[in-house]
Amino acid sequence: MLAVVGKPRDQAAMVLVVEDDPGIQITVRLSLEVGGFAVTVVSSAEEALATLDGLEPAAILLDISLPGMDGWAFLERLRADGRLEELGVIVMSAHVSHEIAAQADAAGAAGHVSKPFDVDELIETVGRVAAQRPMHPGR
Repeated sequence: MLAVVGKPRDQAAMVLVVEDDPGIQITVRLSLEVGGFAVTVVSSAEEALATLDGLEPAAILLDISLPGMDGWAFLERLRADGRLEELGVIVMSAHVSHEIAAQADAAGAAGHVSKPFDVDELIETVGRVAAQRPMHPGR
């Protein structure tokens, strides 16, 4: 894993990726790691909620079309949780349109990317959102 220039590897911004497609999981993980982020990947919204009990990510990259609880329901639960309401969430969808973008904004998402994604755009978007959240080393 590469680190952001000037930051020790153990202080790289943590990104939680919530994506059920194994191929996309690998691509996103590798792209973000090359971009200097530490990455944790989970396959469902339920698993993400459990993971957030012990992890304080700088950002969440969230697929909207998930089995079980979808991304919109996850985002709603996140916003209702006082500890997590300010966490930067970037929604990801294969069907990004003006309607999806508007829905993401209305739901409190900090950004959105379409699949397939441009790696540079993904890294830039995640970096912008992660930079808005202070890092808490040791948590």
